[in-house]
Amino acid sequence: MIVRKDILSHKGFTFTGSFSAQCQQDSLPSSLKALVSMILNGSNLKDRSKNDSQATLTIGQTIVFNTKKRTSHSADKPRHTLEREPPLPIYIGMNVHALSRSKTLIQQLFHMGICISYDRVMEIEDWIATSSCERFREDGVVAPACLRKGLFTVGALDNLDHNPSSTTSQSSFHWTGISLFQLPTKTEAGVNRPPITIPPSGNAKHSLPDSYAFVPAVALKTTAVAVPECSVSEVTSCLDEAIAQERRWIEDALSHLETELTCGDAIAWATYHASIQPPVEDPPALHALLPLFYEKSATPAMIKHGIDVLRQAVEFLNPGQIPVTTFDQPLFALAKCI
Repeated sequence: MIVRKDILSHKGFTFTGSFSAQCQQDSLPSSLKALVSMILNGSNLKDRSKNDSQATLTIGQTIVFNTKKRTSHSADKPRHTLEREPPLPIYIGMNVHALSRSKTLIQQLFHMGICISYDRVMEIEDWIATSSCERFREDGVVAPACLRKGLFTVGALDNLDHNPSSTTSQSSFHWTGISLFQLPTKTEAGVNRPPITIPPSGNAKHSLPDSYAFVPAVALKTTAVAVPECSVSEVTSCLDEAIAQERRWIEDALSHLETELTCGDAIAWATYHASIQPPVEDPPALHALLPLFYEKSATPAMIKHGIDVLRQAVEFLNPGQIPVTTFDQPLFALAKCI
């Protein structure tokens, strides 16, 4: 009764669009964490860790999520209050939907008291989409909040094809995807931007800015490609080393095939070359996929619009930087005409 009273009076977790580092610990009352830890690890204080284990936090959040002030007469229809919605059920519901897009799986976990309902997942995702569009309109440019300011930024544009061999074309599409990549270093980590917060401020449904969503029509007057001349020197020394490295990979792969393989053996070409690379001291790159376009990528209008979108985003994130846009070979040839 004491622990139950603490659960009902504890100021619960409120999801605002992101999870803080201590959100799991803060969402549980101390008495509940102590009780669960004693059940799992014993009542001896010497056996208890200074920090609560993830198992303790998981069980505690599940208890809070399923705690009710009064017994419901309908046990087949679980009901949960937003006042006691800890981080774990939200994270599981959002993560399962992102990985599987399965309504059935989420509803099964919801009826078992493990995650939030499918309708709640849809509500949170709709809020995030609306809040993201509001941020785009405030910034005047489409640049996801996960990207930082003051970092060298590179854009990429490519086609996104699904089931191109379809004979009826009912299940196929040829869209365009645009991505942004940032390269932080140990000395220059960039400036974090405020995260997206929910619920959104406005009541209107989310919509992208017209300057991003609508692709203006263009006419390509020429097919001539202006490629600047450059002198290429001999690269025999580099080529010899590369050939020798390939031979070392073949010899290493053949030696592994003669013995019993283990999990850590690097046989594939990419795995072998990745294993011999020196350790990277800089943090990993940041990346974000912009909202997709229905338009086909191999058109002058889409290529030009993509270049304009990336130029605006780069100028917003890293003012003064020369925009860099990467394409594969067919789109690169079209981009050079533009």
